[in-house]
Amino acid sequence: MSRAAAERQCRFGNPPAGIHLLVISSPKSGRVLRGDRGININYHMPPPRRLSASGYDCRIVRRASSASNTANGYYWSATARDASYVHNMNFNTSNVNGNNWNQPGNGFSVRLFAEASALVTTTSFLWKGFVMDQKQADYLLLVRYLQRAYRDARRNKAGTNNCIRFGMNREDEICDLAQSILEHRYVMRPSICFLVTAPVMREVIAADFRDRLVHHLIFNFLNPHLEKLLIHDCYSCRKGKGTGFGIDRLEHHIRSCSRNYTQPCYALQIDISSYFMSIDRWKLYGMVQELMVRIGAQRDRKGRFLRYTKLFAWVEYLVKMVVLYDPMQNCEYRDPLRLFLQLPPSKSLRNSPEGVGLPIGNLTSQLFSNLYLNGFDQYMKRELKVKHYGRYVDDAFCIGNNPEWLLSIVPKADGYLREHLGLHLNLKKTKLTDVCYGVSFLGIHLKPYRRYVKRKTLRRMKTEIVRMNRTPEYKLRDHLVREELLSKANSLLGILNQTRSYNIKRRLFANSILYKFAYGDKYMQKFVLYGEKESRITPPAETDRPSDFPLYSVHQELFPQDYMPLGYIPQAIISQVDYDSRS
Repeated sequence: MSRAAAERQCRFGNPPAGIHLLVISSPKSGRVLRGDRGININYHMPPPRRLSASGYDCRIVRRASSASNTANGYYWSATARDASYVHNMNFNTSNVNGNNWNQPGNGFSVRLFAEASALVTTTSFLWKGFVMDQKQADYLLLVRYLQRAYRDARRNKAGTNNCIRFGMNREDEICDLAQSILEHRYVMRPSICFLVTAPVMREVIAADFRDRLVHHLIFNFLNPHLEKLLIHDCYSCRKGKGTGFGIDRLEHHIRSCSRNYTQPCYALQIDISSYFMSIDRWKLYGMVQELMVRIGAQRDRKGRFLRYTKLFAWVEYLVKMVVLYDPMQNCEYRDPLRLFLQLPPSKSLRNSPEGVGLPIGNLTSQLFSNLYLNGFDQYMKRELKVKHYGRYVDDAFCIGNNPEWLLSIVPKADGYLREHLGLHLNLKKTKLTDVCYGVSFLGIHLKPYRRYVKRKTLRRMKTEIVRMNRTPEYKLRDHLVREELLSKANSLLGILNQTRSYNIKRRLFANSILYKFAYGDKYMQKFVLYGEKESRITPPAETDRPSDFPLYSVHQELFPQDYMPLGYIPQAIISQVDYDSRS
């Protein structure tokens, strides 16, 4: 039964089984109170939250069953007669005593359920006027956490098929998920596996939308505590940080170490080989357990240890399920198998040993990747005393004035990774460079006093812009197509905005199709949509075929004859008719 249905039944004196009405009355006058005013409990106004206030008597009014529906089982209150008076009414039979009425301000319970069968104790909980037991309170608390997780998971994903499918039956899905977690019978659903080709070909494994709620529940609980353990120069999957922050910090470390490029300075770039595919899940689970122990020793606002809270127990149960789950189990492939065979063996979870590898595409994978390398970060900062150090996922840098000292770090770092984490460095991508010749990091080539976009990144941008310019004009009449093109263009500008590249922006977007419905701002920081009067898109003519209108689909492209207007005959059919008539 939904919450609204339960409230509706309680308002009309028919609470469902297991839910009781709470009546608060004064021990002197017997008046039913809400705060300090009398109310009509026929409409069941919520009682005051402070049940321990002196002078108030808190009693539970139970619904009488049909078997015990005797005179003592009835309970009464007052119902409105007019603006000035109220009648006394029997909840069970809805009979109104017309000979007895009072002023509405003095409405009182004529007959409470004689000496209520139970008092509000420490094992009962108040929620919107209901008194419930421990299991019901836990269930509602978990549903509230899952609803918050649903809002987080739905952000920027509202148009996906999985989100729409889940949202059509959202309340039942969340309730079933909460019940399965409480009963410890939660099972993860099969994941979806597909490939992305830019910037390099990667295997992405995305969990079902229902499981993403669990991921966000874990993230919302663990991330605030993990943030206190991570170093400042860990940039991935952290609020207020990212690629732009990482590039700024690299420039800060170079300027600090070289005294603003007045002293020799070198950069050691470290890359971990096949990071996500090589994470040992059992070692990761041990690290998560240590983090949970640290969290459990802290106290909440009420002074209770967190390890005694319900949320802690739920997260502790779910973390084990998520970390040790094999994502390739019953995985659904969305791309042809021949494309997966083109992946290098070190880039696919199908080739990883049992119990090794995290899926790229889950929120918890990004969270746990930071936790897994936190010990390595502490080792580089505390043991090796690398002052100028930073890391983004598996790419790290060390800045120093002595190149020999920097090269001595490589075997020590590789030894730590092999011994403690089961990882190793990719020596082909680990290199030492002079900062005066430039350092490439996160798609940006950093030189003294200036930044450039890498040529490889520029080539991908040109390819994407050419693909955007091939969009037919009749598709631009659809506002969804225009917004999609605008978001793609602004994402490219977001990368270019990190550099001084005004002339590059002008050359890239010269004669672009975007100028038909948008314009660039003063410094080409972003594109903005025109108003309806300023749009340069040609309106559809009256003689246009339906296939030229914005409602465009693949079926329309493959079967154009289904979308021809009445009386329209293609030229090919006319030629065939003429040929048949001549023959």
